[in-house]
Amino acid sequence: MPMHTLANWITQRHLRPKTITAYTTTFSANKPFPHLEIREFLHPHHLKPLLNTLATQPFTTKETDLYHFTQTNDLASTTNPLLHQFHQFFASPALTTYLKHLTGLDLTPGT
Repeated sequence: MPMHTLANWITQRHLRPKTITAYTTTFSANKPFPHLEIREFLHPHHLKPLLNTLATQPFTTKETDLYHFTQTNDLASTTNPLLHQFHQFFASPALTTYLKHLTGLDLTPGT
């Protein structure tokens, strides 16, 4: 997935070299463990339709004595075109490479 596809999904300011350098520094320095909070990460033209589409998906409750949450079916098997596109973006080598630059972690695309 080429960089122009990242620019299609990610808000442009998060793709600027200075911003990426700042994120890398922040990620490493954050305590008590390395982490980032990136606000307005997804481009708005995808975010609203994506949220609306997710709201129509069936959710299943998962619960034990340690946790309680709801989840959808695996996005890898979705038949919804928008969710399929989002899954392709999220599992792409381009996004993995971008996140490697931010974190320094060795990530594998599609996992």
